[in-house]
Amino acid sequence: MAPELGAIDAVLARVRQVAAHALPPSRAGDVEIALAELLANTVRYAVHEGVLAPSIQIEIAQGEDALRIAVTDRGEAQPSDLYDDVPDLQDIDPLAESGRGVPLILAMADRVRVTPRPGANRTELSFLRKVTR
Repeated sequence: MAPELGAIDAVLARVRQVAAHALPPSRAGDVEIALAELLANTVRYAVHEGVLAPSIQIEIAQGEDALRIAVTDRGEAQPSDLYDDVPDLQDIDPLAESGRGVPLILAMADRVRVTPRPGANRTELSFLRKVTR
């Protein structure tokens, strides 16, 4: 994917089709919200030496128990504690211009695994086939 906000909609359309076959209908919105937020953050923050990363790689895998979506960028290593001590959604000012992305990702995905490395940040979202909430 090109590192542009305008490219996100096309990715979401493809992922929506896969999710429709891989997950219960009630999970489709969870996938779309979490992935849209992750991609928007990746486009915004994936820089290396002050230059936007040249591309963002997206991998989709359907396992027996879950749909997994991995996003890898070639930016500088993201903070290893990015997903630690994240406020609950209800504690965020609804009028704030930013700050909801990571809490939304954590609220929508069943599992988030982050591997931060210079030139290869990888974030994997997992969505279980069985609804556990």
